[in-house]
Amino acid sequence: MSVSPQSHAIRQRSLRYYPDLLVLLVSAIFLIVQLHFSKLAYILAGVLAVSTFFLIYLIWSKRTHFFSKFEISYTVNVFTAVLLSVVLGLSQFCKFYLLGLGLLLIIRVIQTPAPERLGVTVSMLAAVFAAFFVSLTFFHHALTCDEAHLGLAVLILSVATAGWQFWQQQQSLQTLFYEHSQTSQRINALVGVINKLSRFMPTQVWQPIIKNNRSVTIDNKRQQMSVIFSDIAGFTALSDDLSADDLADILNTYMERMTLIAKRHGAVLDKFIGDGMVCFFGAPTTKGVRDDAIACVAMAIDMRREMRVLRHLWQLRGFDGLDVRIGIATGYCHVGNFGSDARMSFTVIGKVANLASRLERQAKSGTILISQATFEYVQHEFNCVPQGEMQLKGFDEKVSTYAVQDPDSEEHRSTDWVEHDLPGFNLHLNFKDIKNYDYVHIKSHLEQALTQVETKATKYLPVSKSK
Repeated sequence: MSVSPQSHAIRQRSLRYYPDLLVLLVSAIFLIVQLHFSKLAYILAGVLAVSTFFLIYLIWSKRTHFFSKFEISYTVNVFTAVLLSVVLGLSQFCKFYLLGLGLLLIIRVIQTPAPERLGVTVSMLAAVFAAFFVSLTFFHHALTCDEAHLGLAVLILSVATAGWQFWQQQQSLQTLFYEHSQTSQRINALVGVINKLSRFMPTQVWQPIIKNNRSVTIDNKRQQMSVIFSDIAGFTALSDDLSADDLADILNTYMERMTLIAKRHGAVLDKFIGDGMVCFFGAPTTKGVRDDAIACVAMAIDMRREMRVLRHLWQLRGFDGLDVRIGIATGYCHVGNFGSDARMSFTVIGKVANLASRLERQAKSGTILISQATFEYVQHEFNCVPQGEMQLKGFDEKVSTYAVQDPDSEEHRSTDWVEHDLPGFNLHLNFKDIKNYDYVHIKSHLEQALTQVETKATKYLPVSKSK
C-alpha cells in the first residue's frame, strides 16, 4: 500500500507525540496502584488508556486528512495536552507527577504555535482542575504518593521523553537548515538561468511571466502602435575592409548604446537584424497612440545623437562613413505571440511594420524618415520637413514622408542638448543623462580644454597694432 508524501510527512511530524503517550499509559497504570486498585481507578485508567490508543490510531491510520487543515496537528496537540493534564489532576499534584508531567506540559506549550498557544493553555488548566476536583470528590481523600518509586519512575520517564524531544527538535532544525541551503542553491541557480534567458527577450515580455506567473500561449491582437526600424548606413560597404574583430566591436558597441536608449524610452526591443534593430511602442503596455508616437520619435533623435558620438570615436580609429538611418510608421498592427507551442516569439507584424522597414531603407544617412500618420501625432512636438511622396516597394500608392530635424537652438528643447562637430572637435552634452555629481568633473575638463584652446589660438588670432 503506497503512502502519499503528505501523509508520510504528517506521520513523521506526529512521532513526537508518541513518547508523551507512553508516559500517559505508564502514569495511568501507576495511578491504579496508588488508588489501591479500586473500581473507579480502573474506570479512570481505562478511559485514559482507550483515549490514548484512539489517539495513536488517528495519528497512524490513513485518516490523516482529519488533521490536514492544522499546521502541526492542532487537534492531536490539544488532545495530548488534555490527557497529560487529566493524569496530573488525578494524581492530586503529587510532586513526582507534578515535576514530570509539568515538564511535558511546558514543552507542549512551547512547541505550540503562538496563535494556538492560548487555547492549548486554557484547555490544559481546565482539564487539570477538573480532574483534581473529580479525584477529591470520588476518592474522598488526598493521595499520599507513598509509592515513591512509582512517581520517581514517571519523573525519570518524563525527563527522558523531554530530552528525546529536544534531540528530535535539533535533528529537525539541522534537516531544515540543510533543505534551506539546498533550496537556496536551486533558487539562485534558477535566478541565474532566468537572468541569462531574459537577455533574449524584451523586459516587458518576461517580467509579467515571472512576477505574475502568466501563461504563455499563441495569442495576438490588433493594436495601434508606432514601429521603428534602424540600421547603420555604410556598414555593409565598410565590412568588406574590416577584420572580424573590428566588425564585431563596432556592431556590439552600436547595439549596446542603442539598447540603453530604447530601454530609457520604454520601447520594446523586438529583434536585431544584422546591423539593424526593430523596436515598437504600444504593446504590451501603452500610454496612448500620441504619446507612444512622441516617445518613438524622441528615441530616434537620441539614437541619432548617440550615433554622432560613436561616429567620432570610430573616425579616430580609422572607421569612417558610418551613420544611422531610421524609419518610423504609426498605425494598426498585429502584436503578440507568434509561432508554435515549441517555439514562439513576441513580435509585431502588419502593413505598418513593413512601412517602417521601407522608410528606413529609403532614408539617407543620419535621417529619420516618418510616415504621414506619425507626423500627424508628433508635428506639434518636433520640427518635421516634408520629403514629398515616395513610391515604396510593396505599396501600390505613393507614401507621404517627413524628415525629423534636430531641435533648433532657439527652441526650448535645446536646453537638454549642446553639440557641435568639426574636424578634430566634437562637443556632445546630453543634460538629461548627466548626473548631479558629474557637473564638477565636466566643468573641470571644459576649463582644461578651454585653457589649451586659448594657448593654441594665440598664434592665429590677429595681433592689435598700437597707433
